[in-house]
Amino acid sequence: MKFNNKASDWGGGIVAVLIAIATGSVGYLFYQCRQDYRSKKEQENRENQRLEAEQERAKEQSQAEKEDPELKLKKQDKEIKAYVFEKLGLDETNPPQSEPVCAHKAEGKRYSRPSLVGPLVSKGDLCVVVSQPGVGKSILASQMGDDIARGKASLLFPNSEVHQDPQPVFYWDAEMDSDDMKERYPEGLSGNFVRFSNCNYRDGFYLLKHIYDVVFHLFTDATIILDNWKALSARIDAYYFFTGLRKLQSLFEDKGARLTIIIVIHTTKEACKKFDVDLGDVAGAAEITRFAKTVLFVNPVIDSLGIVELHDAKRRRAKRNDDSMLVLKGGEGTTENIHFEAISIDDFRKMVDDNNPDFEEKRPGRKSKFTDEDDRDIALRLERRESAEDIAKDYSVTAKTIYGRAKRHRERNP
Repeated sequence: MKFNNKASDWGGGIVAVLIAIATGSVGYLFYQCRQDYRSKKEQENRENQRLEAEQERAKEQSQAEKEDPELKLKKQDKEIKAYVFEKLGLDETNPPQSEPVCAHKAEGKRYSRPSLVGPLVSKGDLCVVVSQPGVGKSILASQMGDDIARGKASLLFPNSEVHQDPQPVFYWDAEMDSDDMKERYPEGLSGNFVRFSNCNYRDGFYLLKHIYDVVFHLFTDATIILDNWKALSARIDAYYFFTGLRKLQSLFEDKGARLTIIIVIHTTKEACKKFDVDLGDVAGAAEITRFAKTVLFVNPVIDSLGIVELHDAKRRRAKRNDDSMLVLKGGEGTTENIHFEAISIDDFRKMVDDNNPDFEEKRPGRKSKFTDEDDRDIALRLERRESAEDIAKDYSVTAKTIYGRAKRHRERNP
């Protein structure tokens, strides 16, 4: 009987303990759930407050942008620049110290560049066409683009062979309107020739973004022509612009294709008074010399006959020959597209004789040959602290030539 009482006491105690444990667990679980609920509620409140604050800031910013559109443009400028830097792999904090290296160059592979326009432009080149206003560089660039788009031999080099297929050509045009195009090209241009007209961008990064969006989806060879780069945008950072273009060419080569780039550039206003121009007459000449493979100058010879002369400023100036003389033909009043054709030296001389233009007046004041007296005069004027630019205007040459003549005089007369 006593045993039963003890067992009953033990049983009651165990039950009491179990009840206490169960009650404590339930209480603890209830407490934990309550704490979780409070924590979750506080987190939701903080998130709501954050969203409300962001909405309030966005509303204030939107209101500020409405009152000051310049803020909106600055924000858009940053977004466009960030997009270009991301897509082309540019780094503003650590700009490359040298020209971008293509993958095939890094691996040391040798490759050939098939010709697109005679000896002037090959696949994958970055070519710059420079001249004074009104000489015909836009006509020349359009003609080269149309020849590339058709995959045909160019009239610029009728004796050269072309072994390449037609390819898409994208032409950014800030020079001509639609009426000008119809007058100049009554036959029309190739179906592969795509023209973007009335182009004007806020800065060079907007232009780079448009170029990237247009061509990057292609997996074939392509050509882009920019006419002219300062008219397309007045705010272009030459270094980042050319670096971005070369990066885009590298991306094309990674896909097994080539991107050819032709850029039309005006000379400076001071150079418009000169007959002949060189790299010293081009804004951003340092970057152009560094990145461009070909810098093609188009100089007038006889305006009345539409004759111009070509030369590559990155090579030593060759004597006038059959590959350098062009004559303008076609266009308004005819049934053929306006274009340049190569003429031989003999034909050039015959045209001069037949029309008898006052050929020497095309070089007013230009020194074709410097005498010792000229060199001494230049050296004395520089010693008197006259600027090389002012002296260059008197001789119708560049400041670089003036410094060269003074150096020559000092070497001859130590």
